[in-house]
Amino acid sequence: MKVLLIDPIGRSIESHKVESAGDIRRILGGKARTAARFPNGDRLLATTEDFGGNGFSLGGSRFVAGRAIVVGKPADFGEYARPRTDAEMIAGLVRWGAPDPEIAPHTVSAVRIDPESMVVEEVIVDSSDDGLDRALGGKARLAMRVTDSLSVFDRAGSRDQDFRWRKDSLVFRGPCLVVSHDRYGVLLDTLVTPSELGLSIEFQKPGDEDWSPWTHS
Repeated sequence: MKVLLIDPIGRSIESHKVESAGDIRRILGGKARTAARFPNGDRLLATTEDFGGNGFSLGGSRFVAGRAIVVGKPADFGEYARPRTDAEMIAGLVRWGAPDPEIAPHTVSAVRIDPESMVVEEVIVDSSDDGLDRALGGKARLAMRVTDSLSVFDRAGSRDQDFRWRKDSLVFRGPCLVVSHDRYGVLLDTLVTPSELGLSIEFQKPGDEDWSPWTHS
């Protein structure tokens, strides 16, 4: 499978072919973890190993220490699909360097929709994989890319009997985040407001057939 290797030591972005998860660990020089998730479904895998302060950031993202690999969506047996993101896109975003302890983590605004409490609200989240997870109370996953600059993330594991919400003809289960991003998938402050979204949002409780409109509080 093809991946993109981002190497802050050599300051290079190159395509690599790997055969297994073991190859990914060897290329990274340590155990892989998900450092970020792109709205197009791609993932940034990084290592926790210490590379002497060498690292990078992508656009306004958090600093990533050490090497990293861009992969596509997860496939069977620990493999990944080919990433949609290409080296040219990464090259336009990457900033090489070392972390600055005086700089706070980059945050962005997003809209959180919670069908259980029937809330549509603006929240501030860290522009990172962990930040989306914390905002949703579980593992965040891309539910839908609405436009080139707007996506919806839901919480992995939401079941049919969970509280649901819908906008127009689109139905989502459990809490969700509506986020804005640039053409490369870097998160930005949201371009929509809770009031704009809420006007056409309805909620449904488990077991109910009726839908209830959002009420601005």
